[in-house]
Amino acid sequence: MALKLLTKVSFISIPHTNLPQMKRFQKSYSSHNTHLVIYFVFCICAFSVSAGCQDSTPKWVGKYQGENKDLVSEELAKENPVIAGTLRQIKLELKSDRTFELIRAGMPTEGNYSISQDTATLTVTKVLGRFIEGESETVKKQNAPISITRKEDGSIILIDPADFGRKPITLKPVTED
Repeated sequence: MALKLLTKVSFISIPHTNLPQMKRFQKSYSSHNTHLVIYFVFCICAFSVSAGCQDSTPKWVGKYQGENKDLVSEELAKENPVIAGTLRQIKLELKSDRTFELIRAGMPTEGNYSISQDTATLTVTKVLGRFIEGESETVKKQNAPISITRKEDGSIILIDPADFGRKPITLKPVTED
């Protein structure tokens, strides 16, 4: 052991006098370099893959607006356009922290959303500012998770299972001035 240590010390202090050990060092060094190169390539590949799996939340974030014309008849809308406009109007705001605010028929709801490709699911947690957790089963069923699908033009198709077979509603992005 002491001899090996002495040989290594002498190799370090006078490298040209110990040629066989220098070749062994070169092999060890090149093997070490190979491991570093493999590790470096692995890190680059891992980074490339993770860059492809970026969070898709930013493309969803924003305000959207639409109308449910089936909710109020044209006759009633002509009689009282302000009330009809309020009842028909749908506003949705998707926030970057994956929460949302949805106002339909003048009733505000809040909750969280999850994203899967071009579809998101809105899970209502509050109605009129009150948590629905302790509410009746009827209230919970009326606020079942809502599906939204993002279209290429940036609009969103809202499909609510509690809407009793009504057609899906298209919400357009709102641009702020």
